[in-house]
Amino acid sequence: LRLLLLCSKLKIMLDIFEKCPGINFLFSDAGVVLLRDPFQHDLGTLIASNYDYIYSMENTWAKQPQIHKCYQNKTFSYDAFEEGNTGFEYMKDTSWIRKILKLSFNRCTVPANKIHDQALFWFLMRRKVY
Repeated sequence: LRLLLLCSKLKIMLDIFEKCPGINFLFSDAGVVLLRDPFQHDLGTLIASNYDYIYSMENTWAKQPQIHKCYQNKTFSYDAFEEGNTGFEYMKDTSWIRKILKLSFNRCTVPANKIHDQALFWFLMRRKVY
């Protein structure tokens, strides 16, 4: 049930792009605290630079790389420092963004899946499936 809830975030993002073509959005988890207006600082500059996807880094506070328990069986290489955090991200409505969201959602909702949405998203991004 927890994974289905996490996967629903991917579905919401897809629905926004499909129902409102051309709309770009900034997604933020409820736990994100902004101390300043992000649009008056780095985020605004990056968006103005015409990037398709902007994200915060995962575990930037960690002293050692964190290994997700689902990857400890060494089925593929995983380094948390290579993974962005999907709890704060800006997405532009592009075909490759839609494709990676769709692939992530489809894999996330497979009944045997044990990997959360963020790990799936970055697994696909690293393999450049778009």
